[in-house]
Parts: sequence; C-alpha cells; structure tokens
Amino acid sequence: MGLAELRKSKGLTQRELAERAGLPYSRIAAIETRKRPIEDASFKTVLKLADALKVRDLRKLLDD
Repeated sequence: MGLAELRKSKGLTQRELAERAGLPYSRIAAIETRKRPIEDASFKTVLKLADALKVRDLRKLLDD
C-alpha cells in the first residue's frame, strides 16, 4: 500500500502524521516523494510510522 496511501486512508496530512510519529515533517515528505526511500529509513523510524498509523504489518509501509 505504501506510506502515502496509508496516511491518506487514515485521513491524515503529512504534518499530522509527522506530529503523531514524532518525526520531522520533512522526513515524511522525503519518504513519500522517494527522495529518502522508506527502505533506507531506520527500523526505529519505520516503527514510529507504523505505530502512528496503527499498522501491525510493517510490509504495508514498504509496498509501493
């Protein structure tokens, strides 16, 4: 599904997701535009995103 689709399905803006995950907005934007692919993100970052989106299967974040 990918980060952008998951975020939108939860009705969140990039800024709202960043706040929930405790990450900079710029990191969310960079991941979604593939400037910094999520595959290159730290495990800690991926866990923060999954927790903020209430996603149990981390593979959902990695699918484009």
